[in-house]
Amino acid sequence: MMKKFILSILFSTLLFGSNLKIDDKIDTFSLTNQFDKMETITADTTTIIVTFDNKSIDLITKYLAKKTPDFLTSHHAVFVANITHNPSVETRIFTLPKLRDCKYSVMLLHDEKNLRFAKQAEKITIYKINNGIVNSISYIDSEQKLEEFF
Repeated sequence: MMKKFILSILFSTLLFGSNLKIDDKIDTFSLTNQFDKMETITADTTTIIVTFDNKSIDLITKYLAKKTPDFLTSHHAVFVANITHNPSVETRIFTLPKLRDCKYSVMLLHDEKNLRFAKQAEKITIYKINNGIVNSISYIDSEQKLEEFF
């Protein structure tokens, strides 16, 4: 029993314990979206957009609102919102309803122990991926920089 416990702790540390870095391989993984449906990051994904706070969520949602509904799909991109910064009441009353108004899928990260994605305060983290390997990591804080990126 103790052996299983120790192995589970080691596994979760390996899985969630460090940020993705350049040249890291991204394995397929799934998260629920704003409609409680499972979404999967696959080998076809070339861009992962990650937000960590309300300011970065607002920035990317305003940017994407000006784009076509298939913008993320056509760019082989996914949007992951780390919503662990919000109290659960705020998430249910404000964040989720706002995200449900989006015309694209938003994968939700609920686990504060998941440290897979690097962050900088009030910035969007964007991972560029080629053949499942992280090629670059960018931190973006303006619509102009988003436009330049895409």
